[in-house]
Amino acid sequence: SAILRLVFLERSCLMRFLSLIVLFIYFLLATVVSAQEPEIAVNLNTYPNSAYGGFSIVYNGKIYLAYEDAANGRELFVLEDENSTPQLVKDIVPGAESSFPQECIVANGLLFFRARTPAEGAELWVSDGTAAGTKLLVDLQTGSESGFPSRFAAFKAGTKLGFKANSNIFGSDFGEEICETDGTVIG
Repeated sequence: SAILRLVFLERSCLMRFLSLIVLFIYFLLATVVSAQEPEIAVNLNTYPNSAYGGFSIVYNGKIYLAYEDAANGRELFVLEDENSTPQLVKDIVPGAESSFPQECIVANGLLFFRARTPAEGAELWVSDGTAAGTKLLVDLQTGSESGFPSRFAAFKAGTKLGFKANSNIFGSDFGEEICETDGTVIG
């Protein structure tokens, strides 16, 4: 009986070990086969004001990025193509002060990002790529304190945005919460 259990344990361990080896080889091959040399679409180093703490993302065939100029500060800008100069989408904090847009992702056909204003702090913003369609989605931590949404991830086939944030909009402050939206306040 003890020998039978030992043989069974050895077989069980051997099977687990072999399963792990097969999985390792599968993931190794999948990585090697799918690895491609990245192609530079636009050299953002030619835009030195776009590098610090921002993002660049392709949305609706254009490149959206956090960019800074003297007139607008660091805000959401767009490049129409690789030969264009960055154009301001919206001056979220008017004038030379910055909204510092960060954590950008596309979900449900919209561009989501975190931006900071003196009145609301760092909160969740949404854009359709136009000035009129770029707005504060929700002030998660009401007042000037920041909800600080982060860890953005698209899910449900890209129709929802998941993120973590500090929120007190439901009457009490629970600290960090997992939130989701489809681009609407109630979604």
